[in-house]
Amino acid sequence: MKILDDDKAFMNAAGERVVEIRGTKVRYYEWGNYSEYVLLVHGWGGRASQFKPMVSALLKAGFNVVAFDASGHGLSTGNESTIFHFSQAIFKCIEKHGLPKAIVGHSLGAVASLLANTNGAHCEKLILCSAPVILEEVLNEFRFKLNASTRVDEWLKYHSVSKYHMELANVEGIRIAQRCDKNQKVLIVHDRYDKAVGIENAYSLMKELPQADTLLTKELGHNGLIRNEKVIGQIIDYIKGLPIKQENKSETRNLALN
Repeated sequence: MKILDDDKAFMNAAGERVVEIRGTKVRYYEWGNYSEYVLLVHGWGGRASQFKPMVSALLKAGFNVVAFDASGHGLSTGNESTIFHFSQAIFKCIEKHGLPKAIVGHSLGAVASLLANTNGAHCEKLILCSAPVILEEVLNEFRFKLNASTRVDEWLKYHSVSKYHMELANVEGIRIAQRCDKNQKVLIVHDRYDKAVGIENAYSLMKELPQADTLLTKELGHNGLIRNEKVIGQIIDYIKGLPIKQENKSETRNLALN
């Protein structure tokens, strides 16, 4: 994903550092001079600059912000990237800055944030935006974009075990959510008409995380959701402990169960 011309000056003004992870140079961006920070994690094919509107709003709300370009993304090096690369980049950030006030993950970045959380990144608030948590849907979307056969599914499952010693099913978002601390404060944000990651993914997450609050939007799409002013305002209210204008909780839960 190319950086937008309107975002270049803003990104150039960030403090930057480069950390080597798994042989690749991962670029981190840092803003602010406050006592607490929020970590932003982009999705597959994305980059940190997607979060420009959210970074600006978080700074105005009194939070430092850290984001990164994952391996093989943005200005980071590398020709390989997995949920493990994303998760390790989160932990490298925590090594330097300590635990964030909140982690906001988008798409695959949301699932990677959930994985990091279950492995020890116990931030106060976890915001999961447009999270693809149903493995079969992820594989179907992957094959569709490549115009590939179902044989690719079996190869990916084999590759996961042979290279990462991990069954692919074990990093399915639903299974990760099952391992999440039920006291963890979570906000699930999803657009009802997300064409890339269907709303059923949010419903599945809600089943596994009964303590989660939900914010369902309309017609913002997969990427537009994290750049929308009202959604960003709701996310910041949630981080600050203020009530958000969310869906009727019981009605939304019934939708998920059906």
